[in-house]
Amino acid sequence: MQEKKLEAVRSGGAATSYEKLGLALPEMVISNPSDVVGAAVQTVNEVRAGQLPPKVASTIGYLLGIVLKAYEVANLDQRVELIESVLVERRMAIRKK
Repeated sequence: MQEKKLEAVRSGGAATSYEKLGLALPEMVISNPSDVVGAAVQTVNEVRAGQLPPKVASTIGYLLGIVLKAYEVANLDQRVELIESVLVERRMAIRKK
């Protein structure tokens, strides 16, 4: 029993179950947040049409959430940098007066 459990743990990362499904999933090109929305809608439609197992769709949804969060963080970083540069310019302008 212990050997079966260890073997299951070892083979857990092999992802053979995905291959067994025989899914020919097209590549999702995601270059902006609106592409994430499009990919989510596509995934939902594929589940509803019976083309994609819900478990695979759940994984895709989770990963899309991570991608969307990364875009949000990158956007916030850009906004903070812009605000910081404006503040530096204002300080310099005040010192010149």
